[in-house]
Amino acid sequence: MKRLILGPVREGRLSKEQAKRIVQDVAQRSSQHVVPAEQGGWNVKRGGGTKTTKHFDNKQEAIGYARKVSSNQNSRLIIHGRDGRIQKSTKPIK
Repeated sequence: MKRLILGPVREGRLSKEQAKRIVQDVAQRSSQHVVPAEQGGWNVKRGGGTKTTKHFDNKQEAIGYARKVSSNQNSRLIIHGRDGRIQKSTKPIK
């Protein structure tokens, strides 16, 4: 990934800011989020996505499901609190 971005930056086809945004966007999309649902309970969503992957009444069940998905996709798991703030973030499991 780094090579794909650095080459165009060195060649002047991509600014450092554009490269930074691309890396952040890719990182955000390769994550699973456990977030509070508006109607109550907890949702699992893909990073950068608007649709809920799956809804749970219990936060621990949502975390378990999101952990399995993030492990299968080798992606980051990000757990939010009721206030929406990040409580915990895990690195991809290899």
